[in-house]
Amino acid sequence: MKKYLLLSFGLISIIIDAQIHYVSNGSSTAWSTSTAWTPNGIPGSNDSVTINHYMNIKTSGHTDVKYVDLQADGTLKLNSNTSSKTFRIYGTSSILNGTIDGVGLIRIMYTCALSGSPTMNNVDLLKRNTPLTLNSDYTFRNITLGSGGKLINNGILTITTKIINGSSAGEL
Repeated sequence: MKKYLLLSFGLISIIIDAQIHYVSNGSSTAWSTSTAWTPNGIPGSNDSVTINHYMNIKTSGHTDVKYVDLQADGTLKLNSNTSSKTFRIYGTSSILNGTIDGVGLIRIMYTCALSGSPTMNNVDLLKRNTPLTLNSDYTFRNITLGSGGKLINNGILTITTKIINGSSAGEL
């Protein structure tokens, strides 16, 4: 009697969440329009973006990216002033030049260093739990530091309204 050994290999699926680098191409000013970016698509939380045109973020939720390179000729327009609609940066560093305008909130999710010299109008900064290093001059309307939040300033920091600290204040 013959014995057979049957080896069965199931399909193994591996999903790789690869980072894509998107560059604004000027064909549209809407962040959520895939043809506004090269390559076509809408940047997500694991992606990096270079903005060298006017880019308008108008969303009902969060807009997330890992890295931002805002060029001197680029403008990032924020259209919200509530924490439920924020521009969130997940990476460890970003370069901000050009203009960040509109009423909005930038939330730095992890330890991060910001460099560059942007023009900022009516922009709030939210940082919790980990350090944020500012390597240039920045102007924010408000800064919120939460528990464990730490702001390391290597330039001139201007706060036009006030600093708001959470229930467990961060370190400035």
